[in-house]
Amino acid sequence: MPGTEIKACSEEADHLLRDGWHGREVWGRWMEGAEARIELFLPNAMREPHALVLDLMPCSAGGSLALTVNGFGLSERPV
Repeated sequence: MPGTEIKACSEEADHLLRDGWHGREVWGRWMEGAEARIELFLPNAMREPHALVLDLMPCSAGGSLALTVNGFGLSERPV
């Protein structure tokens, strides 16, 4: 749903966060390892453009963010 905010520390996020996540903490969650999956389902009726806003904090070792949408890989970005 447009304008919906889901916090990683919420019970609702449990249904969206797939492989690669630790359990909930008060402030959010840690990734477990180098990869983690978030699975979002949008109704077919929602055909207008959408934005996905992620509030991320990289680990001290750095890393990168790569997004895949419907099997199509988007450009990878350093974080």
